[in-house]
Amino acid sequence: MLEGKINTWQATALFTSIITSTAVFFPPSFIAQQAGRDAWLAFLLGSAYGLLALALTVPLHTRYPGRNFFQIGEVLLGQLLGKLFALAYVFFLIVFTCIVVREFAGFLATTFMPRTPVEFFSAVIVAMGLYAVYHGVEVIARVSELTFFIVVFAFLFLFAMGIKELDLSVVLPILNSGLAPVLKGSAIYFVWSGQIFFLSLLFPSLNRPAQAWKVGVLSLAATAFLLAIGAIFLESFFGYQFTARAFFPALSYARVVGIAGFLERIEVLVIPIWVTGIYLKTAFLIFVSAKALKDQFGVTEE
Repeated sequence: MLEGKINTWQATALFTSIITSTAVFFPPSFIAQQAGRDAWLAFLLGSAYGLLALALTVPLHTRYPGRNFFQIGEVLLGQLLGKLFALAYVFFLIVFTCIVVREFAGFLATTFMPRTPVEFFSAVIVAMGLYAVYHGVEVIARVSELTFFIVVFAFLFLFAMGIKELDLSVVLPILNSGLAPVLKGSAIYFVWSGQIFFLSLLFPSLNRPAQAWKVGVLSLAATAFLLAIGAIFLESFFGYQFTARAFFPALSYARVVGIAGFLERIEVLVIPIWVTGIYLKTAFLIFVSAKALKDQFGVTEE
């Protein structure tokens, strides 16, 4: 069931979830290595770069209404090159999905269940994604809509628990090392914020395509806010040197923060949040890959 429509709010919640879900793992450490105390600024600038990807996406569909991304490719490149480009892009989507699943499965196996095979986690998350895709894009969108505020509240609550331990002087002065390190860090984050380009694959499923700009801008703004606040908290809590060295600084934070000695080891509460985000991202990637293959090979649903 690859056809269906979702509204603007559902698309915004979905893209915020699929970008943030994996951006909380590696970027805080990678970007702190480059930008140091200005990592939060690198997240903001990197999110702004995402507007470039959005600027390539929306005008194409505005100029060629009623066509999907791959049909537009055939118009611009010709039928043969357009088909080759489409197949190459579908291959990229499949590989990208495998990378996302493997990274998360490896994270769970390494940090929580080292005796459980990585293949088990991979199979479970893919099976969940396939089940959602079978029931249509509306199911994926509704799950993202349902969990969005829960995830945002959980992130803010998690950071609020350590607010008394923060030393904000760690992130000051701003741009102490100049702009170049921030630009390097923001370029790393563009790998994540640039995923807003996937909106081009969801265009046919939007019930109000004219609001695609709104979907993209709101998604980028929400992810920029959450990740910038997260970077400030992590570096103010641990120091930017530790944040740069830690493999999963957000998980380290969740393990040590607590309230008055009675609410501790809350990483158990964090994992379901990450699992939900990865589930949505996996389901979305499987959906757009299946939809692209369906469009390219003319497969009809019975």
